[in-house]
Amino acid sequence: MNNESEWWKVDESEKIHQENTVHNSPILEGKISPLIDENVPIEEVIPKHFSSNDRKMELVASSTIFAIGLLFPWAYWVEISGLSYIIQTLENFSWFIEYNYSDSVVGYEYNFLEQIGWLLFIISPILLSINLVVMWYYYLEKKIDITKTSSYIHFSIFIAIFVISFINRGAIPWLTEEYGFGFNLMLFSGLGLNPHTSSKISEIIREYRQIL
Repeated sequence: MNNESEWWKVDESEKIHQENTVHNSPILEGKISPLIDENVPIEEVIPKHFSSNDRKMELVASSTIFAIGLLFPWAYWVEISGLSYIIQTLENFSWFIEYNYSDSVVGYEYNFLEQIGWLLFIISPILLSINLVVMWYYYLEKKIDITKTSSYIHFSIFIAIFVISFINRGAIPWLTEEYGFGFNLMLFSGLGLNPHTSSKISEIIREYRQIL
């Protein structure tokens, strides 16, 4: 140890140790993270279900159910599919603005929460579709698994529709009475997005096949 009067002097062995430490720094050498061992295969760093055909098939099945749901009626009271709502998004939004905020249209005056329910119902097909497309983009291109987050967004949109409908009408919105077949298909397709629920469903299907 140096004397107190010579605290500013650096011991030669100490200086050599510091230089070696700096030169051997994994960050300065260009490594992604010092916490990842360079000898560990990348397959062990990336989540295992990226290379699992079973997981990909679960997402394909869920997306297929979603796509089929787009072709069927979105609401029970009108034969308009979710796909039609997507195609007519701008037209429906324009009518929403004109009806609620223009003096030229005379009719029932919706309160603010009823307007939110109306708006959410007509734009929810495109919101759900964007959520699914983004999930696939991250899964295939970025190799990032956001399927659980996508499932949360998926069901959050439906829950918002149910809650607002319940508040506005004062009654529980039954799936078979209030909403169309396409609405219900798209709702339950979200179960396949979450890796936990989809794995449980796959296990039940495999067990059922074994029984048969």
